[in-house]
Amino acid sequence: MVWLVWGRNHFLSCYKKPVFEFKGLFKTENGNTTKMTLEKVFVIAVLVALTFGLFQIQFVWSDEHAITDEALAVIEDGFMIDLSKYEVILHGPSVDYLSGHGGIPSQTLNYELISDESELDVIVGFLDGKLTDCTFYVYKGVPLYRQHQLSILEEANQILERIQTITTIPYPTKMKNMLSAVNRGSSNVLVKSTDLRLYCSLKGDNGSLNWFYVSNGIEYTQKCVRMSFSNGHIKSFGTYWNVYSVGNTNVTVTKQQAIDKAVQRAQSHKLVLDGEEKQFTLAKDKMDIQLWTVEREPLTLQLSWHAKISFTQPISGVYGLEVGLWADTGEIHSFGVLSATGLDSGSDSSPSSQTEFDEYFYDESLQQTDSNNSLIEIPVDNFDNQIVSELELLLMGFLTCCIIVAVSIFYVRKKNNTQ
Repeated sequence: MVWLVWGRNHFLSCYKKPVFEFKGLFKTENGNTTKMTLEKVFVIAVLVALTFGLFQIQFVWSDEHAITDEALAVIEDGFMIDLSKYEVILHGPSVDYLSGHGGIPSQTLNYELISDESELDVIVGFLDGKLTDCTFYVYKGVPLYRQHQLSILEEANQILERIQTITTIPYPTKMKNMLSAVNRGSSNVLVKSTDLRLYCSLKGDNGSLNWFYVSNGIEYTQKCVRMSFSNGHIKSFGTYWNVYSVGNTNVTVTKQQAIDKAVQRAQSHKLVLDGEEKQFTLAKDKMDIQLWTVEREPLTLQLSWHAKISFTQPISGVYGLEVGLWADTGEIHSFGVLSATGLDSGSDSSPSSQTEFDEYFYDESLQQTDSNNSLIEIPVDNFDNQIVSELELLLMGFLTCCIIVAVSIFYVRKKNNTQ
């Protein structure tokens, strides 16, 4: 309240006359004119700004409250953690605006669960208001559940069903049905269908499950659902199925054209190490080039040729160069060095790049047809459910007030000049 009084007095002291008047700007129903002093204009401007700010703060609070409710539902109803047996302490939510995703807000909630027999942290992440991941860090005992834990494959099936109910993520029916095709006697299994792949690695009570979207035989490794288990308990869960959309799937740049462009770019590179330019020779017969999926527009995946070209011999720990170019335009979008220290600018995140899998083909004719049987693309609105910081809200309110006051001063001076 003090700053309002100070603002009013300072505002009015900027003029020789203590009070200016708007005359004839407002008329009553009987035709009489009313007077509006500059002091009244200031009060109205402040009220408008405060109303706008309070509305925005209420919007932010309700949005954060909705995310908090969903996070608790995911922990308690999705993973069946019995929160009634814990003291629950929330740290956050913290909000970051990721430049790699076009400034889309990323929210993180850290729940500390404490009881006499069990202690753990559960970190829940959201991107653009959509659930993306949930990670469990157990420090004491084991998590306390609302029901008896099942085997890894049975538990994974239940988790998919429960998370889909809570978040309304449209997981395809075949995602769960693929679990029944996993040979329990095999440690590493790959189950394929035309538009989906499941990589399953099991060893005792430990295991991981990764589902990837597939188009034209190409894995979109970012558009996925991931689970990992440790000692029979869920360790991590990631779901980017409804976060990413798929862009242009046409490959207009051939593999040979991509190789030529990559070699040309690599040959033009000046390799400077420790302030000295080094000469190198490309071993073209050792080139590795693959189609990857890369985010070009925010949360939209595009196909990209990724080429790794080795040198004939390493130079000060650098053994080659890597080039990324779009498969639809041929434009080079990334370039870097391959070093022995592992500082490559990218890597294939598909499990098949590190492990040998027994392959099975999923017979889609065995599953019943329903509305979830096909993949559903969710249009991504980059600006829905964005959480704005309170500082930005106050700034918007202040700017609104300044605009109203500036317009008022303009009309007052114009009125005085005409008198």
